[in-house]
Parts: sequence; C-alpha cells; structure tokens
Amino acid sequence: MLITGATLVVGPRSIHPGPPTPPIPPRGTDINESIRLGRIAGIPVGLNWSLVLIAGLISWNLATVLLPDAVDGYSDGAYWLVSLVAAVAFFASILAHELSHAIVAQRRGIEVGGITLWLLGGVAKLGSAPKKAGDEFRIAAAGPAMSLVVGAVSFGLAFGLDALGASPLLVAALGWLALINGVLAVFNLIPAAPLDGGRILSAALWHRHGDRSRALRSAASAGRFFGSLLMVGGVAQILFDAGFGWWTIAIGWFLRSAATAEARGADMAGLVESVSVGDTMSPFADSVEDWMTVDEALAAHPGEGSQSLAVYDFNRHFLGFVTTREMRRIPPPERPDTRVRDLARPLDSLLQVTSRRPLVTVISELRERDERHALVVDAGTISGLLTWSDIDAALRGETARVRP
Repeated sequence: MLITGATLVVGPRSIHPGPPTPPIPPRGTDINESIRLGRIAGIPVGLNWSLVLIAGLISWNLATVLLPDAVDGYSDGAYWLVSLVAAVAFFASILAHELSHAIVAQRRGIEVGGITLWLLGGVAKLGSAPKKAGDEFRIAAAGPAMSLVVGAVSFGLAFGLDALGASPLLVAALGWLALINGVLAVFNLIPAAPLDGGRILSAALWHRHGDRSRALRSAASAGRFFGSLLMVGGVAQILFDAGFGWWTIAIGWFLRSAATAEARGADMAGLVESVSVGDTMSPFADSVEDWMTVDEALAAHPGEGSQSLAVYDFNRHFLGFVTTREMRRIPPPERPDTRVRDLARPLDSLLQVTSRRPLVTVISELRERDERHALVVDAGTISGLLTWSDIDAALRGETARVRP
C-alpha cells in the first residue's frame, strides 16, 4: 500500500501505521487452511501457516519501531507483549471483516464454505455467486463497514483511556489498531477488483447495464490497472529508498493476478446456456485396439500433437481412452512390451456427460471432481471427449462473441 505517512493523533501522542497493510483477498481465493480454529455463527474458521509470517512481521515492527517511537520508557518485554496482543487484535478485526461478508451472504441465501486467515489477510469462501446486484453490493460493503466500526471503537477506547490516564503504551497500541482498520477499510473501498470496492463497482455496473459478466470484466480491468500502479509505485519506493517497496510490489502483483483471475471468471460466466458440451467437445478422431503395443499404436498415429484415441477390446467394446502424448511418455525400450490397455483410462473412472449439457455446468463439475476430462456419451454411444483445452478454446471464441 502507498499510504505509509498517515498519522493518528490520540490525545497528545501520535502513532504511524508502519508497513503497508495487506488487503483483504478476493472471496473465493483458494487458500488452504493449516489449522482449524472452530466455528463462528456456524461458519468454519481456520488459519494458514503463512499467517505466522505476517503476524511476526507486524509484531516485530510494532515492538521495535512503532511503539517505541510513539511512547518511550518501557522495557523490551513490555513492547513485545503489547505488540503481540495488538497483532492478535488486528487479525481478530480481519476475521470480523470476513465474518461480515459471510453472514450477509448467508442471509442472502448463499452458502459459505468457511473463512481462512492467511498471509495477506482473510478469505471467505462463498459457495455461489450472488443472484442480484443488490446482494453483491450488500455482501461487498459489509466488510469495509465492519472495519470502520472496529476502527471507530478502537479510536474511542484509545481516546477515553488516554483521558483517564491509562498506560500510554496501551493507548498507543489502540491508536494503531484504530488507524490500521481505517486504512484497511479505505484501501478495500478502492473501486478495483478483487477489492471490496471493485465488487461494489461491479454491483453498480451490473445494476445499470443488467449484464453481470460485463460488470465483472470492467471491475477486473480496473483491478489490473491498480495492481500495475502499485507495482510501479513499489519500484519508485525502492529507487527513492522510501521503504516497504518490495511489500508494495508484492501486494500489487497479487491484486493484478487476482484481477486477471476475476476477468477469466467473468469470461466463464459469460458462457450462456446455449453453449453446450456438443459445441465444444473433441470427437474421437480414431481408435486403437487394447491388445496393441505402444510402439504399434504410435506407428499407426504418428502425429506430433496430442490426439485422444478411443480404446476398444477385440469385441469392439469401449474400454476407455488414451492419448498419444501419454504413450510417448513411455520410455522407448519399454514400448514394445507395454499394451495400450495398460494405459487406457477405464470407463467407470471418467465423468460422463451428454452433448446437450450446458458447458457452464460441466465446468463446475470438472472443478469439483478435480478432473481434466469428461466423456461425452449419448444414448449409450461414445460421442467424444471434453478437455480443458476444448474449454479454453470455447472461452476464447465465446469471449470474442460476447464482448462489446
């Protein structure tokens, strides 16, 4: 973040926010939890091991730089103790931010898979996209609103305790917590996906134009621009020795990458129901017998690319499929003794779909099962194979058709 010089006044004292605050990552980002903490409001909550890294960085910066600069005269142990508590309170406030997203989503009928705290903040995993622009707006706005509330409460506590003559170190820590939550809220309201402000922008455009995928692409474009701007700003910080340049670059890179993923998701959302598996699949161009050796099969299909081949037994029963790429991976000395049947993917292990199925539903199913292929079967007859390469090709074609 480029906001590094702001100052919050708490009574007669002031405290700087320190290193750039990590943004709240996009909802749906796939971050695996390492430790399950339990459930809050029925929502599973966990943390990723990377949280330890940023928690340590925040504690170290508070204990060695920020708090000693704000108030002096305390022991190192006191600074570290208060810093550790402040870091825990900060991540509790991020959890409150994500819980706000999740609870509002639940109230709008959207399932929440869980919340994970990690290196760059927190992730609320929503089971589906909002059905209405108003729902998208409410879910997105809930997080920054909670951060502003936490910041205001922390500021009020700091100001009140300072007036009562409480420990200046405690007041300074509360002042930092107030400022960092205020900065977090403002940063996340920037209208650039995947930040909450980008989702608010997307909701507004969706409401105006009635086209969700177009709105998502516009917000993602803003996100890519903002991420690039942060990266350039980080380089400038390094060149002028302004501090935290690498951190700014890292946040910019993350935002740009996440915005690119959002744009790709928007393209996928743009696939209308009329685009079916049959429009996208690759028919089996040829077949091989299961008793053939890899050498024999490759000799019959010498092409350089990867070709999917149906595998049949002696009675012409379909057994599965094999690709020429997989066969070429077999070391040449082993190919005369390796049968095609040893490489064929069996029928019962494949996801089977009909050619009339909408492509968007099959994409979701492939992702859920972590599969790379789907067998297309119509009335007991093998029609072809659907692969991610086919889907990518369809996305490129569909993108060219639906974009203005």
